[in-house]
Amino acid sequence: MNTLLYDLTNDVIIDKTGRGVADIHAHSLRLSLGPTDSFEQWSGACITPGGEELRYLKFFLRAQAKGQPYSYDPDECASVVASLRKALRTNAGALGGFWLGYTLKAQLADAQGVAMLQAWVAAHGGPKWWGEQWEPLVRKCAAPGALVGDGKYSSPRTYFTMASGKGRRRRARLGFMSCLRCSARVQPASSA
Repeated sequence: MNTLLYDLTNDVIIDKTGRGVADIHAHSLRLSLGPTDSFEQWSGACITPGGEELRYLKFFLRAQAKGQPYSYDPDECASVVASLRKALRTNAGALGGFWLGYTLKAQLADAQGVAMLQAWVAAHGGPKWWGEQWEPLVRKCAAPGALVGDGKYSSPRTYFTMASGKGRRRRARLGFMSCLRCSARVQPASSA
């Protein structure tokens, strides 16, 4: 989020905002707004409404999963939430068809990741937001077993039953699998 670039020719870090390096050292999540940039400009930088907001969420959840949560600006987070609400209302087809599974593939790979996503949604937008806008999209892209039934979580399935010619069935170990609705590929956690 803090938008650092590296110039291979000159061996230098380019810090667009002037705060990125300090934010990394401080373990702080901040939007990459320059002095004259608005939130709308930041949000509009992605090719689809809600894409940048999903990236913000990915960084947030990834740090939390590592046990190293970021500090963040509550006003920036509130802007991200408001923008995500709008994007999930107006752009749910694109977000659920590709972007959600692509951007949050690590979080959608197992029950723990989905539970962390649901906890973030509940904390920042309430449980009703999860049920109305998030859960239907998560169901389309989450790995088997990551989200089942009426929002209950279970361990990811590591095996599935498949036809093996002449009506015989056999168990096969899941490797990488693709979301049926998007091109995201996930690898379920092993229970072995």
